[in-house]
Amino acid sequence: MTDPIRAKFDELHPNKEGMNQSLRNSLYAIFKEGWENGQAEVKNPLEGVTERRYGFCIPIIESEAGWGSKFDGYMVGFTIEDLKERQKTFEKGNTSTYGLYYERPNEFTPVELTPDAIDALMKATEQHCTIWYDNSYDFIKGVENE
Repeated sequence: MTDPIRAKFDELHPNKEGMNQSLRNSLYAIFKEGWENGQAEVKNPLEGVTERRYGFCIPIIESEAGWGSKFDGYMVGFTIEDLKERQKTFEKGNTSTYGLYYERPNEFTPVELTPDAIDALMKATEQHCTIWYDNSYDFIKGVENE
């Protein structure tokens, strides 16, 4: 039964070059345990599976000389690796008087994404498949307006 589980995991969470393999293996272990517990009574475990998609978010901070810093939304992506790569290009444009940067220290929060957020990330044409959202209810499934 492990082979279909691994195949479904690989389909939902494809392995990318540079991806943290230790984290990916831990996620697979959780996925497998949940699958086995949730699908134990199903003859064909691939039949009737509803896809859920998770991602990560991190707060964005805006800083202006003389005005200080304030929260300014979230950067969202399917993988931490994509968010880290986006961080590099995102912060290159900062100046000494104005800047936008990821919250320090970096804490990537796992979230279940809304269907709209999943679609938007799948269609993202940017190099790192990340999207900037103003509010968490725009991308976190089950979160009401803040």
